[in-house]
Amino acid sequence: TLGSNEIMLRSKQQGLAVSEHLGKDFSGNGDILGFGYDCGQTINGIGFGHHKPGVLEPVGPCITSIIDMRHGDDWRKRMVIEEGSIPGAMGPFLASSFALAAGMIGQNTEHGIIDQ
Repeated sequence: TLGSNEIMLRSKQQGLAVSEHLGKDFSGNGDILGFGYDCGQTINGIGFGHHKPGVLEPVGPCITSIIDMRHGDDWRKRMVIEEGSIPGAMGPFLASSFALAAGMIGQNTEHGIIDQ
């Protein structure tokens, strides 16, 4: 999460043994992030931000379940899937970020299996 690198780097200064790669890059703790959109059910996956509790529907907890598929010989088929929620402070940046990503790598799924 945001701020973790700072805590870890300060701990390193106090003698904690950590990887030399700490603080070099940013990661979502994985190689791929995926987001659900245009869903039939409301997700409420973005934190309150500056809103007071009770104004908006509750946001679920982050990472309460896991699908662990790290088995087998073929490393390309191994993965871990976790659900999550996004901190409210990042909310204002989401619309423009998603629009940019959609323009760059988005795929039209309007005629997918669910639409038939």
